[in-house]
Amino acid sequence: MEKINLFLMDMSEDGTTTGVTRYMETLLRGLSACPDIEVCWIRLVHSRSKLIHRLERVGTHLEYMIPLPLSMEPILTESYWNNKYNSVVFHIIEHLFASKSNVILHTHTLNLIDLALYIRSKVDCKIITHLHCIPWKGLYNRNPEHFNRLYKLAYVHPSSETDLELVLSDWERRSYTLADRLICVTQCGADFVRKGVAGALPPTDIIPNGMDDFYEKRTVSRKKDKLIRLVYVGALSPGKGLPFILEALRGVKQRGYDNIQL
Repeated sequence: MEKINLFLMDMSEDGTTTGVTRYMETLLRGLSACPDIEVCWIRLVHSRSKLIHRLERVGTHLEYMIPLPLSMEPILTESYWNNKYNSVVFHIIEHLFASKSNVILHTHTLNLIDLALYIRSKVDCKIITHLHCIPWKGLYNRNPEHFNRLYKLAYVHPSSETDLELVLSDWERRSYTLADRLICVTQCGADFVRKGVAGALPPTDIIPNGMDDFYEKRTVSRKKDKLIRLVYVGALSPGKGLPFILEALRGVKQRGYDNIQL
């Protein structure tokens, strides 16, 4: 069987660990058991200390760290500088595609779609867009007024017209429409894309990346003096539900369970 050459692509902030980072690490562990898949992780990293691109082998896969510009705004908002940066990145990684077939670009950050399209214009390959979260819901942390307006459009006054407003940018739309395949981690994500994008979409798969929800309701009895340890995993941000967790803990404490560690 001819090998598949898989290029994973993501964008991250140096020194931070996100859900996408953890997903990539888990995915790579699984792919290490697939000898018919050659994997290269192209990591575009925003850093003030890592300013030189570097290729290294990590276990069974390659990792290519490529620095992002210190000023990100121009490449995210201006097509001229976006194209310039993409051409520089391709010049750096072009040798990785030499004499290779069955090439797949698997993007894990939506605003890398233009880089993927640039590569596809030079290399015979397919693009997979992986939608890890619904972009407009990220406004919950940084622009609650805008989030509330879109929330009303999505859930209070939904219509085919208002659904289109939930796609926030042209590059987000291109990520959905110009890829060869789309992966969503929830049915909710797939429904969002289907309703928010007018026109044809690529084939879409739903591949959950977490634990199954068994919809079990359990009642647990505990003595009030017994230590209760709770572990929270995630960013310390409102969008992860942290305020609701703290409110629930206050309710537990008010019922006399004082011995709680979070």
